[in-house]
Amino acid sequence: MALSCIIEPAAGAVDGLNTVFQVSAPYVAGSVEVFLNGQAKRKDYDEGWLELGSNKIKMKQPPEVGDVIQVFYRPA
Repeated sequence: MALSCIIEPAAGAVDGLNTVFQVSAPYVAGSVEVFLNGQAKRKDYDEGWLELGSNKIKMKQPPEVGDVIQVFYRPA
C-alpha cells in the first residue's frame, strides 16, 4: 500500500509578522516540506522553518503580505 501525502496551503495570517502556521492534519515528524511562493525552503537555512509538532510549523522569517505558503507532508 502506497503512502499518501498531502500538499495544502498553510493556515495563518500572512501579514509580515506572523511566523506560526498550521495544516489540517497531524503530520509524521520529518515528512514536512515547505514552499514559499512555489519555491522549496530548506529547513536548515536562516529563511527556513521548524516543525512544532502535531500540525504546526514556524517560519524562521515572517512571510510578507501576499506570499503563499504551502506545506507538503505525510499525515500521521
